[in-house]
Amino acid sequence: YSYGGGYVYPLGVWFLILKQTGFIQTGGLEWMINNPQEMDRIYHAGRIFTLVAFFISVLFLYYSLKIIRNQKFALICSLIYLSTPSIFMFAMVMKPHAYALLWVNMSIFILTRSYFSERFTFKNAVTLGISLGLVVGSVVSYALFAILVWIGLYYFAYREKLKYINLLIVPIIAIV
Repeated sequence: YSYGGGYVYPLGVWFLILKQTGFIQTGGLEWMINNPQEMDRIYHAGRIFTLVAFFISVLFLYYSLKIIRNQKFALICSLIYLSTPSIFMFAMVMKPHAYALLWVNMSIFILTRSYFSERFTFKNAVTLGISLGLVVGSVVSYALFAILVWIGLYYFAYREKLKYINLLIVPIIAIV
């Protein structure tokens, strides 16, 4: 597997925090072979990391849908999202696909809030660029999502809800 730094580095920080607080232990290859129970703890900690990110992604989706429609609609759609077997399955394994949904849904939230408030600020451009960078940096196949967001930004610029300069700022920040 080829996981991107948008997933691997935050996961590494998570493991460092757990190691510093004594929740997990690490060692060399011989130590790993001799301590399979500790390797299980590390793997379970990684799964928890992905699961927590997935549940936070549900919150961003909920608030986006609440802006679009209402609380009842947002709750029903979020429950459907939570109960989708393939998404829930990926949320319980140590892979970046469900983790990247955190950044996808954060991007959708930024876009939704910007669209309905009828303003797209520099702060929105920066946070959107960071979230898109983390999406694509986690799983390269999410690059299509980033392209679709950029097309949406072009629509915002055409409707005069953001400045055309943001069409450059967002992808530059995402690439950085």
